[in-house]
Amino acid sequence: MDKHYLQQLNHVVTVLKRHHSPHDACAAVDRAVQALVGHRLFTVLYVAPGGDEVARIYSSDPVSYPLRGRKRMGPTPWGERVIKQGRAYVGNNDDDIRWAFPDHELIRSLGLGATLNIAVAYGGRVVGTLNILDRAGKSAATGVVITSGLQSRPVSARIAALCHSAAQPKRDHQSPQIQQYACLEIVYAGEDRRH
Repeated sequence: MDKHYLQQLNHVVTVLKRHHSPHDACAAVDRAVQALVGHRLFTVLYVAPGGDEVARIYSSDPVSYPLRGRKRMGPTPWGERVIKQGRAYVGNNDDDIRWAFPDHELIRSLGLGATLNIAVAYGGRVVGTLNILDRAGKSAATGVVITSGLQSRPVSARIAALCHSAAQPKRDHQSPQIQQYACLEIVYAGEDRRH
Protein backbone atom coordinates (compact mmCIF):
# COMPACT_ATOMS: atom_id res chain seq x y z
CA MET A 1 0.00 0.00 0.00
CA ASP A 2 1.30 3.43 -0.81
CA LYS A 3 1.64 6.35 1.60
CA HIS A 4 -1.24 8.33 0.04
CA TYR A 5 -3.64 5.40 0.49
CA LEU A 6 -2.68 4.95 4.14
CA GLN A 7 -2.98 8.69 4.83
CA GLN A 8 -6.51 8.78 3.42
CA LEU A 9 -7.58 5.68 5.35
CA ASN A 10 -6.05 7.01 8.57
CA HIS A 11 -7.89 10.31 8.09
CA VAL A 12 -11.20 8.46 7.75
CA VAL A 13 -10.50 6.39 10.87
CA THR A 14 -9.57 9.54 12.83
CA VAL A 15 -12.74 11.37 11.79
CA LEU A 16 -14.92 8.37 12.55
CA LYS A 17 -13.37 7.94 16.01
CA ARG A 18 -14.19 11.53 16.95
CA HIS A 19 -17.97 11.00 16.81
CA HIS A 20 -18.52 13.77 14.28
CA SER A 21 -21.99 14.32 12.95
CA PRO A 22 -23.06 11.74 10.37
CA HIS A 23 -22.75 14.39 7.64
CA ASP A 24 -19.19 15.34 8.63
CA ALA A 25 -18.11 11.72 8.89
CA CYS A 26 -19.70 10.81 5.55
CA ALA A 27 -18.05 13.88 3.97
CA ALA A 28 -14.67 12.62 5.23
CA VAL A 29 -15.31 9.21 3.65
CA ASP A 30 -16.39 11.03 0.47
CA ARG A 31 -13.13 13.02 0.34
CA ALA A 32 -11.05 9.89 0.95
CA VAL A 33 -12.84 7.92 -1.77
CA GLN A 34 -12.45 10.91 -4.12
CA ALA A 35 -8.72 11.04 -3.41
CA LEU A 36 -8.28 7.28 -3.78
CA VAL A 37 -10.41 6.36 -6.80
CA GLY A 38 -12.14 9.54 -7.93
CA HIS A 39 -15.86 9.86 -8.54
CA ARG A 40 -18.53 12.24 -9.75
CA LEU A 41 -21.16 11.22 -7.19
CA PHE A 42 -20.88 9.70 -3.72
CA THR A 43 -23.93 8.87 -1.61
CA VAL A 44 -24.62 6.97 1.58
CA LEU A 45 -27.97 5.20 1.99
CA TYR A 46 -29.52 3.99 5.22
CA VAL A 47 -31.36 0.68 4.83
CA ALA A 48 -34.57 0.60 6.88
CA PRO A 49 -35.36 -2.53 8.92
CA GLY A 50 -36.79 -5.16 6.61
CA GLY A 51 -34.51 -4.04 3.79
CA ASP A 52 -37.15 -2.86 1.32
CA GLU A 53 -36.65 0.88 1.77
CA VAL A 54 -33.59 3.11 1.80
CA ALA A 55 -33.07 6.75 2.78
CA ARG A 56 -30.21 8.90 1.51
CA ILE A 57 -28.29 10.32 4.48
CA TYR A 58 -25.42 11.87 2.50
CA SER A 59 -24.92 13.11 -1.05
CA SER A 60 -22.00 14.84 -2.72
CA ASP A 61 -24.58 16.31 -5.14
CA PRO A 62 -27.56 17.36 -3.01
CA VAL A 63 -29.19 19.16 -5.95
CA SER A 64 -29.51 16.03 -8.12
CA TYR A 65 -29.63 13.57 -5.21
CA PRO A 66 -31.15 15.38 -2.21
CA LEU A 67 -31.61 14.00 1.29
CA ARG A 68 -35.33 13.37 1.46
CA GLY A 69 -37.74 10.60 2.20
CA ARG A 70 -37.39 6.92 1.51
CA LYS A 71 -37.46 4.91 -1.68
CA ARG A 72 -37.96 1.22 -2.40
CA MET A 73 -34.80 -0.67 -3.39
CA GLY A 74 -35.15 -3.95 -1.54
CA PRO A 75 -37.42 -6.00 -3.77
CA THR A 76 -35.06 -5.71 -6.76
CA PRO A 77 -32.17 -7.85 -8.00
CA TRP A 78 -29.78 -5.07 -6.87
CA GLY A 79 -31.45 -5.06 -3.43
CA GLU A 80 -31.18 -8.83 -3.19
CA ARG A 81 -27.46 -8.69 -3.92
CA VAL A 82 -26.41 -5.62 -1.92
CA ILE A 83 -29.03 -5.28 0.83
CA LYS A 84 -30.04 -8.89 1.49
CA GLN A 85 -26.74 -10.66 0.73
CA GLY A 86 -24.36 -7.86 1.75
CA ARG A 87 -22.31 -8.16 -1.43
CA ALA A 88 -20.85 -5.34 -3.50
CA TYR A 89 -22.28 -4.43 -6.86
CA VAL A 90 -19.98 -3.31 -9.67
CA GLY A 91 -21.50 -1.78 -12.79
CA ASN A 92 -19.30 -0.53 -15.60
CA ASN A 93 -21.72 0.59 -18.32
CA ASP A 94 -25.22 1.85 -19.12
CA ASP A 95 -26.66 -1.69 -19.22
CA ASP A 96 -25.37 -2.36 -15.70
CA ILE A 97 -26.80 0.95 -14.45
CA ARG A 98 -30.17 0.28 -16.11
CA TRP A 99 -30.25 -3.21 -14.56
CA ALA A 100 -29.63 -1.88 -11.08
CA PHE A 101 -31.39 1.46 -10.70
CA PRO A 102 -34.90 2.70 -11.49
CA ASP A 103 -33.48 6.25 -11.77
CA HIS A 104 -31.02 5.19 -14.48
CA GLU A 105 -32.14 8.04 -16.76
CA LEU A 106 -31.16 10.65 -14.16
CA ILE A 107 -27.86 8.85 -13.59
CA ARG A 108 -27.16 8.84 -17.32
CA SER A 109 -28.15 12.53 -17.68
CA LEU A 110 -25.44 13.40 -15.14
CA GLY A 111 -22.82 11.68 -17.30
CA LEU A 112 -22.56 8.74 -14.93
CA GLY A 113 -22.27 5.19 -16.16
CA ALA A 114 -20.13 3.25 -13.68
CA THR A 115 -20.98 2.36 -10.10
CA LEU A 116 -19.58 0.62 -7.06
CA ASN A 117 -22.04 -0.06 -4.23
CA ILE A 118 -20.64 -1.39 -0.96
CA ALA A 119 -22.90 -2.84 1.75
CA VAL A 120 -22.29 -1.74 5.35
CA ALA A 121 -23.34 -4.19 8.09
CA TYR A 122 -24.24 -3.62 11.74
CA GLY A 123 -25.70 -6.07 14.23
CA GLY A 124 -25.98 -8.86 11.70
CA ARG A 125 -27.81 -6.94 8.96
CA VAL A 126 -27.00 -4.46 6.20
CA VAL A 127 -27.88 -0.99 7.49
CA GLY A 128 -26.35 1.12 4.75
CA THR A 129 -24.59 1.32 1.43
CA LEU A 130 -21.70 3.43 0.17
CA ASN A 131 -22.37 4.36 -3.46
CA ILE A 132 -19.59 5.55 -5.75
CA LEU A 133 -20.54 6.63 -9.27
CA ASP A 134 -18.41 7.93 -12.11
CA ARG A 135 -18.40 8.39 -15.86
CA ALA A 136 -19.25 5.51 -18.16
CA GLY A 137 -16.25 3.45 -19.13
CA LYS A 138 -14.34 4.01 -15.90
CA SER A 139 -13.84 0.60 -14.37
CA ALA A 140 -15.49 0.46 -10.97
CA ALA A 141 -13.86 -2.90 -10.27
CA THR A 142 -10.59 -1.11 -9.45
CA GLY A 143 -12.44 0.71 -6.70
CA VAL A 144 -13.26 -2.61 -5.01
CA VAL A 145 -9.60 -3.21 -4.32
CA ILE A 146 -8.78 0.38 -3.40
CA THR A 147 -11.76 0.87 -1.07
CA SER A 148 -11.19 -2.45 0.70
CA GLY A 149 -9.74 -0.51 3.65
CA LEU A 150 -13.27 0.75 4.31
CA GLN A 151 -14.11 -2.87 5.12
CA SER A 152 -11.82 -3.02 8.12
CA ARG A 153 -13.77 -3.80 11.25
CA PRO A 154 -13.40 -0.42 12.96
CA VAL A 155 -14.21 1.57 9.82
CA SER A 156 -17.18 -0.49 8.64
CA ALA A 157 -18.59 -0.65 12.16
CA ARG A 158 -18.38 3.14 12.60
CA ILE A 159 -19.91 3.81 9.19
CA ALA A 160 -22.71 1.39 10.06
CA ALA A 161 -23.26 3.15 13.39
CA LEU A 162 -23.41 6.49 11.57
CA CYS A 163 -26.02 5.13 9.15
CA HIS A 164 -28.00 3.90 12.11
CA SER A 165 -27.74 7.15 14.07
CA ALA A 166 -28.41 9.38 11.04
CA ALA A 167 -31.64 7.55 10.39
CA GLN A 168 -32.72 7.97 14.02
CA PRO A 169 -32.53 11.77 14.53
CA LYS A 170 -34.71 11.80 17.67
CA ARG A 171 -32.27 9.62 19.57
CA ASP A 172 -29.19 10.80 21.42
CA HIS A 173 -26.74 12.31 18.91
CA GLN A 174 -24.02 9.90 20.04
CA SER A 175 -23.61 6.92 17.77
CA PRO A 176 -24.95 3.70 19.26
CA GLN A 177 -22.40 1.58 21.04
CA ILE A 178 -21.02 -1.01 18.71
CA GLN A 179 -21.27 -4.46 20.21
CA GLN A 180 -20.55 -6.49 17.12
CA TYR A 181 -18.29 -5.78 14.18
CA ALA A 182 -19.19 -7.06 10.76
CA CYS A 183 -16.69 -7.40 7.98
CA LEU A 184 -18.13 -6.66 4.58
CA GLU A 185 -17.79 -9.25 1.92
CA ILE A 186 -16.85 -7.95 -1.48
CA VAL A 187 -17.52 -10.53 -4.12
CA TYR A 188 -16.43 -9.66 -7.62
CA ALA A 189 -14.59 -12.15 -9.70
CA GLY A 190 -16.33 -11.85 -13.02
CA GLU A 191 -19.44 -13.53 -11.66
CA ASP A 192 -22.79 -12.85 -13.24
CA ARG A 193 -24.48 -10.58 -10.70
CA ARG A 194 -27.89 -11.21 -12.25
CA HIS A 195 -28.16 -14.69 -10.76
